[in-house]
Order: sequence, then structure tokens, then C-alpha cells
Amino acid sequence: MLEGGRGVLGESASLGRVTEEVTGSMAEMAAGAEQIAIAAGRVSDLSRENKDSVDSLMLEVGRFKID
Repeated sequence: MLEGGRGVLGESASLGRVTEEVTGSMAEMAAGAEQIAIAAGRVSDLSRENKDSVDSLMLEVGRFKID
């Protein structure tokens, strides 16, 4: 019976290590997802700024009359 208890303790320790690895991996994934969200927001901001610049440029170009 003592040997069975050691096996359970060993498996329990192994399960603890795996749980720690999974928890760490999930934290890394969450951090990566946050970085992706920040980057996507920045791309959206840049796209909006670019559109505003193009609209402004089109207004300026529209002032010229070409015959």
C-alpha cells in the first residue's frame, strides 16, 4: 500500500507541474492577445488618419481647375 501512495504522490506532483505549465502558457497567450489588440487598434488609428489625409488632399486638389 505504501508503494501505491508513492505513485499517487508522484502523479500528483506531475499533475502540478503540468498545471503550472498550462497556467504559464495561458498567461503568455493572454499577453500576446493583448499585444495583438493594441496593434490592431493602432492600425485602425493609422488607417483613419490616412483616410483623413487623403480626404484633405482631395479637397486641395479639387481647388485646381484643369482645362
